[in-house]
Amino acid sequence: MHLRLVTATILYLVVTSTSAASESVFDRWLSWDGLSASFTQFEYDVNGALIRTSEGDLILQRPNYALWEVRTPDPQTFYATAKGVWHYDPWLEVATFHSNESSGDQATLALFSGNKSVLEQRYAVTETDDQLSLAPRDSDSQIQAIRMTLTREGYPRSIEIHTSLGHRSLIEIVNAKTGHFPEDVFTFNPPPGTEIQ
Repeated sequence: MHLRLVTATILYLVVTSTSAASESVFDRWLSWDGLSASFTQFEYDVNGALIRTSEGDLILQRPNYALWEVRTPDPQTFYATAKGVWHYDPWLEVATFHSNESSGDQATLALFSGNKSVLEQRYAVTETDDQLSLAPRDSDSQIQAIRMTLTREGYPRSIEIHTSLGHRSLIEIVNAKTGHFPEDVFTFNPPPGTEIQ
């Protein structure tokens, strides 16, 4: 469940857009339209102990699309669109769809909006050097804080997420490259035999 929450938050976080005219860290984050990269994700429990490390690839296309594929140790894929997120577990052969309207953490939906003012309504945003910090204004949010470190181009270098239950995830992102990706890259087509939940 923790992995799903963190992944959903990241998908909402990276899929947003605006102009690249300003030099602020926030505007650099919002300046690119499409990105592909590899990631390593470290998950820590409430005592700070490392409980899981996973690796995979991601493709992002603003304003509404993301593909987050965990390769190891437990393969699974998340397909995000404007309508919601498909989660596919190939080992269990199960796919689950979560619509944006039914999401349990509504503050993260603002990150899909592509609207800077909406983001600032939902999150308290601060920036220092190459880092953005976001705190949901909704006190009931499952996410307590998000901290992103960016490259000079505005690409994510790392994303750190703290939950209200005291868990922490650190995602390190490498080999980021811009591009434009067609919608069918983000379309989930269930393999034969997949159970849809």
